[in-house]
Amino acid sequence: VEPIILLSIPEPEICSDGRVIGQVIHLDRFGNAITNIHRRNCRHEPAKAVAAGSIQTNGIRKTYADVAEGTAVALFGSSDHLEIAVNRGRADERLQLKRGDAVTIHWS
Repeated sequence: VEPIILLSIPEPEICSDGRVIGQVIHLDRFGNAITNIHRRNCRHEPAKAVAAGSIQTNGIRKTYADVAEGTAVALFGSSDHLEIAVNRGRADERLQLKRGDAVTIHWS
């Protein structure tokens, strides 16, 4: 067995205008796009929008069911990292998201 090599996760950029810019770092087995944006990188006030690839969601939600079936949603997963998902669908296929794609949280 080869030794395990730990890879660092790139830190998201915290912009002077309040935006947080991160990237998709993993696509899970359900097709959800996991980002490098941790809950601690975000403001405590509700976000106005999250842009990922060619889509924009209406803020950050608490559950998949907060949006209609087939709709894109941004939420914090069990690891407290921001995820881009599709309610009852696959974000990787439906939204054409892949590792390295930019993800931006907007508050204004």
